[in-house]
Amino acid sequence: MFICADVMSLRQRFLNMPSEQFGLVMELVYQARSMEVRLRGEPPLLTANGFLRELVAWLGDVASGYDYVQRCEYAQRWKQPDLHWRFETKEQRRVREQELITQASQQGYLVVYPHTTSMVKNGFRHWCKVSDRPSICVEVTGPRLARVLIDTKPLGDRSKEIMEMFQIYDRLQACAESYISRSCAQMHQAALHRVFRRLVALEEVLAEDAEQVAQDFVALWSVILEEERQQLAQKREARSISCARVDDHP
Repeated sequence: MFICADVMSLRQRFLNMPSEQFGLVMELVYQARSMEVRLRGEPPLLTANGFLRELVAWLGDVASGYDYVQRCEYAQRWKQPDLHWRFETKEQRRVREQELITQASQQGYLVVYPHTTSMVKNGFRHWCKVSDRPSICVEVTGPRLARVLIDTKPLGDRSKEIMEMFQIYDRLQACAESYISRSCAQMHQAALHRVFRRLVALEEVLAEDAEQVAQDFVALWSVILEEERQQLAQKREARSISCARVDDHP
C-alpha cells in the first residue's frame, strides 16, 4: 500500500518532471493500480485524463492504512448484499423491506444500494407523499462517490410554488457548498444541478459525506416546511382581519 505524506510536494515533483520521465512513472503507476483494483474486485481503471484525475485522488489519500481499509470495506458494503438475503423466504423478505422503509421514514431519507428493491423505493416514496415530505435519496455511484437526489414530486401541486417561493435551489446550493468543495479538492467534479423541474441532484459528492448531506437536506426541508406553515397562518390571519373590517362597514 502506498500512502502519500506530502501530496503538494509530490504533485509539484510531477509537474517538474521531464515529459519522458513523467510518462515512465505514469506507466508504472498505472500497472500498480491495475493490479490493485483487480485484487480488490473494483471496476477497471479509467484511461487518459480520467486516469490522471483518479490518480491525483488516490495519491491524496493521506489517511492511515487502517482508515483506508475501513473505507474499502464501506464501499464494498454498497456494492453487494448480505449473502443470507439470497436464502430468505418471501415473508422474511417482506419483513426486511418493511424495516428498511421504516428506517428511511424515521431518518427522512433513503439509502439506495444497487440491490435495493423497487418495493422499498416505492414504499419510501409513498411515505413521503403521505407525510408531505420531499423524497431524498442517497445513491452510491462508485467506491468513492455518491449522488444525493431531492425530488419534490411527492408534494404534489405545491411543488413548483414551494421551489420558487422559498428559493429552494439556492438554499440547497448553500447547504451543499462545503461538501462540493471537499469533493473538488480530491479532483472530482461535484456539482448541484436541476435534473427536472422537481428533481435536484448533487453529483459526485464523497461517499463518506453522502449521508451527512442527506441529513442536512432533511433539516433544511424541516425549516422550509415550517416557514410555509407560518406563511399560510399569516395569510389566514390577514383574511380574517379583512373580513372583519368588511363586516364592520355595512
